[in-house]
Amino acid sequence: MFNLARVSPDTVTELMDMLMFCGLVLNSGPIWNFPQNTMNHGGAVFLLVYLVVAVLFLFPMLHLELFVGQRHQAHICKVFRSYGRAYEGFGVAVFILTFMRSQHHIQESYPIFTHLGNVFVNVTSLISCRAEMFQG
Repeated sequence: MFNLARVSPDTVTELMDMLMFCGLVLNSGPIWNFPQNTMNHGGAVFLLVYLVVAVLFLFPMLHLELFVGQRHQAHICKVFRSYGRAYEGFGVAVFILTFMRSQHHIQESYPIFTHLGNVFVNVTSLISCRAEMFQG
């Protein structure tokens, strides 16, 4: 069993920073691509069912997860552990599946962040009138 109390605070901070970065990298493209592709290929009835299910089940479940997480002041693994030891695996599974699903978007956005990093390394040459790009 992984015990977070034995890990140094610096390691926990680095891990949380990395996980926060993974969460920020995700984009909302797949959320909107699915209904758009369904409508384009004649699935208006299926899209209606999709929206009804999203409103009736997905949004309340998301709000419930956020509410329970705020109430317990804990992450998803600890919240499921509070229901009992048998449920601890659900929290771990949700975390692992979410991280695995996000890998595609992390790989997609890596070149963007690399480009932004390269831009900010030498920002004075970009805004200077003496920069090579402004020389005749």
